[in-house]
Amino acid sequence: MMVDLEDKFHLTRIESLNLAKAMWDRTVHFGMIMENRNVTFPDTQSILRGINTPDATEKDVQSILNMRDAWKIVVKKISKKIDLRYICGINRVVAYNESSAWGVLRDGGVKISGCVYRPAIPEKGNVIRELDELFAITESDTQKALRLFLWTARSQLFFDGNKRTAMIIANKHLLHYGRGMFFLEGQSRKNFVSVLIEFYETNNYRPALDYLYQNGIVGKISMSDEPDSKPRP
Repeated sequence: MMVDLEDKFHLTRIESLNLAKAMWDRTVHFGMIMENRNVTFPDTQSILRGINTPDATEKDVQSILNMRDAWKIVVKKISKKIDLRYICGINRVVAYNESSAWGVLRDGGVKISGCVYRPAIPEKGNVIRELDELFAITESDTQKALRLFLWTARSQLFFDGNKRTAMIIANKHLLHYGRGMFFLEGQSRKNFVSVLIEFYETNNYRPALDYLYQNGIVGKISMSDEPDSKPRP
């Protein structure tokens, strides 16, 4: 495949790490929104700062702190190779204490809300092969990161935390190469679920890649567009 979605940003390693730190709270909240959790951005910020908030459930607090810890791993070792072992390691932190098992490939079936697609139970050899094939595709770092997000989310490798794991892995790839970050804000979140479900059903990357590329790659914080206080579908 030829490169068609060009890299939008060319940041230095320092600029990438500064962006990651500046977007820390927002990306954690974005992870909560992807899971349709009813927690506000201010509450997310409070929890990340160790402040109790009465409006967040114990499960929400666990998820937010898990994502915080996963981001610490990413930032600390930004150049580490992304392979199945690394992805499992991220999920081990992201989904800690949230399901019957975390950090290991699921061995049972799962259902996706609002979607008739049923992902197959992942087999280690097949997963490694598909991941190798994904990285072998000739395309920009940005397009590869978005493809990695979509593949990881659709594969449903784990019992829980798949979209959060996919988002963190995609951002790890972007930050490593200085290509900005994957993050949807404001109005761009409205169609995210429908775009994702269409991809799940069809396995057609093109529409989803185009949407995420146009709406979900940032190189700096937009101060004019504050995060939503409540999750959106």
